[in-house]
Order: sequence, then C-alpha cells, then structure tokens
Amino acid sequence: MLTDLSQLQVETTDLSERDVPGIVVGSAATVSVDALGQTVTGHVIAIAPLADTLGGDVIYKATIALDTQPVGFRPGMSVGVRIEP
Repeated sequence: MLTDLSQLQVETTDLSERDVPGIVVGSAATVSVDALGQTVTGHVIAIAPLADTLGGDVIYKATIALDTQPVGFRPGMSVGVRIEP
C-alpha cells in the first residue's frame, strides 16, 4: 500500500454533539502537532452525517485539510484540534 504523504489530513473522532451545530464545512481550524512543536491552520472539509458514541458521549468525526504540511508530520501522529464556530 502506498500513501501520499504530501497532502495529509486530520480526522477528529471527538467532535461533541453540543459543538457540531456550530461547525460547517469550511470552518477554520487550528491543529497542534505536539511531537513536532508546530501549529498549523486548516479548514473542515467533511463532517460525518451519523454520530458515534465514545464513553457514553455522542460524537461526530470531522476531517480537516491542512493549509501547510508540517515538516516531519507522519500518519498516526497525535494532534490537538480547535475548530472555530
């Protein structure tokens, strides 16, 4: 399997049902890659139409396209995400 590392995206798995009504495709996002000490901007390109549950909480997946690719960023790295409503 080959992976295109030039256009990595971030997928959240914990967008709360309380927050999802204020988020739309195109919403600005800030992504912090702690392992690299870098923060980059991006925007929401997809929000799952169906909810999941996590520890009893209702959550939605959101996909974020990064405006720039952090140097050293690799698939599977942990990130922190803030999405602007």
